[in-house]
Amino acid sequence: MNEIDKIKQDLELLDKEIETAEKEKNQLEGRIIQAKETLKNTYDIDTVEQGQKEIEILKKNVDDLKVKINTVYTKLKSEYLW
Repeated sequence: MNEIDKIKQDLELLDKEIETAEKEKNQLEGRIIQAKETLKNTYDIDTVEQGQKEIEILKKNVDDLKVKINTVYTKLKSEYLW
């Protein structure tokens, strides 16, 4: 195999790798679009900032519920024999 043929073969291999990478990129972009649509439709979130705010709100809700559960549990534990 001469030098020119080797260069052609290398270029064809690179071309196939580029095509594969472009297909993967397109698939990932499609998944991102779908995830954004899901966030919009389910949670009315359009931006990362809105998503972060929603996460903080949900974390606070979880913390509040933990406190409430522990309070009720402690009360029940003191009122009833286990």
